[in-house]
Amino acid sequence: AFCEVPSYDKLVDCLLSGADAAELSKACSVTPGIPVKPMLAKPTKSITEVLDRFKNIKFTAEYKYDGERAQVHLWTTEAGKREIRVYSRNSEDLTEKYPDVVDAIEEMISVIDKVSLPWQVIKIKILDRSNLLAVGGSKFLAAN
Repeated sequence: AFCEVPSYDKLVDCLLSGADAAELSKACSVTPGIPVKPMLAKPTKSITEVLDRFKNIKFTAEYKYDGERAQVHLWTTEAGKREIRVYSRNSEDLTEKYPDVVDAIEEMISVIDKVSLPWQVIKIKILDRSNLLAVGGSKFLAAN
């Protein structure tokens, strides 16, 4: 339950309201505004290590982009105001760093897991993460 709702306050409230440990995941679920702990991949040294591990089992793989992982949370407060927050993989609030992401979010879903990538528009290619960090966030996209 802590991976889905990494907030002791919320977990304790759920337990105090009568949920037992076995039912905690059902009683206390993903909540916009509380970042979810990421499920991170584990690197391997070679493709043969992967093939040996999944011998005779179908599997898929995806390209690992060199960007900055973030979660975008969108919800409506009790007062009816729409709230959007961007969090890092370490649960840091990055909302001020990505105003263009916040501006682009339409009412769609409550939690988005994303990777921010620096994009070179003229050469039409993805750059490495150091370019993203060097310019202080995704403003690089608008500037180049």
